Amino acid sequence: MPEAFNAMNRMEKIALLNNLKISASVNVERKDILYPGDHSHGTACIINPGSIYENDEVKILYRGERTDASFGGYLMTDKAYPLLGKAKIKENYIHFNDPEMIDSGMPKSCRAEDWRIFRHKDHLYTNFSNYYYLDRGFPQKTVRCSMGLGVLLEKRIQFVRESDATRVGIPEQKLEKNWAFFSHKDNMFAVYSIEPWLILKFDDSGSPFDIKKQDFKIDRLGDSYMACSTNPITVDLKSLGQVYLMFVHQYFYPTEDHGSRKRTYYQHIVVFSKKDLMPIAWTPRPVVGGGISSPGKWDGVLYISSCFVEGRDLYALAGEGDTSCSCYKFNLDDLEEYLCKF
Repeated sequence: MPEAFNAMNRMEKIALLNNLKISASVNVERKDILYPGDHSHGTACIINPGSIYENDEVKILYRGERTDASFGGYLMTDKAYPLLGKAKIKENYIHFNDPEMIDSGMPKSCRAEDWRIFRHKDHLYTNFSNYYYLDRGFPQKTVRCSMGLGVLLEKRIQFVRESDATRVGIPEQKLEKNWAFFSHKDNMFAVYSIEPWLILKFDDSGSPFDIKKQDFKIDRLGDSYMACSTNPITVDLKSLGQVYLMFVHQYFYPTEDHGSRKRTYYQHIVVFSKKDLMPIAWTPRPVVGGGISSPGKWDGVLYISSCFVEGRDLYALAGEGDTSCSCYKFNLDDLEEYLCKF
């Protein structure tokens, strides 16, 4: 099957993956959350919500943009804004409150975006992408990205550090993003990459000091780069018991134009062990994906940025079309039927 898939043209690949989406085969509830203009600091878009569910309440960090500058490649001219909101689940219905803009905690020379949330010990942390200029001389024109880490407070984010993977022997990258942070046995970890499987271990200041590695390649349709979408969460599966679950994504270009906004994203689930943190299973079929049915400026962009479980329901929050954000609710048992062990 992978060989036949690779022989297809671009649109044939997109058409096949669209037909394989699990969301078309199971019961799924979709709910719009926010649109551009719903907040004064999100007049261009409100997207990519990070979330955590604790004490019967969902805390959410949205990314608000007041212009389209960043989507045109002007990453440093206009900033993104963290918008802090909440949601409540009552009688099988989720209600989202209006968010408020909070201080990102970053200097004006930086551009932070795409805030995720996880708990480690007594604090709520946020991991985010942090863009900045860095050249070895002048003029400063090369945009780089590092993984930022902060503590989420009531009205602001307290910056902690930029995490540096070179401390554990990973070569320096121009763009470091999409690390998936979680707390395990009172230690801070992050999934650094899927292929190979790399897990970083951190001290409490967010500095990595150890690495777990497994040579790993998923046999799948296409050979696109596989990246982390969400921070891992704990779920209880009937066949596997307690495991970590996260969304990952790959993307394809339906045309020869390889601009970053021309991608069609497909979101899969990966589960890994709570004993040794090694991968166990995944959904070979995409759970959801972009395409002509997705709203927004770029219909190929459907990006699940966080997830949480309430009972047997899995809620996945997503940015759509780099414009708005939405919530998908799945039955966890339904999704488990589509998991295949590695």
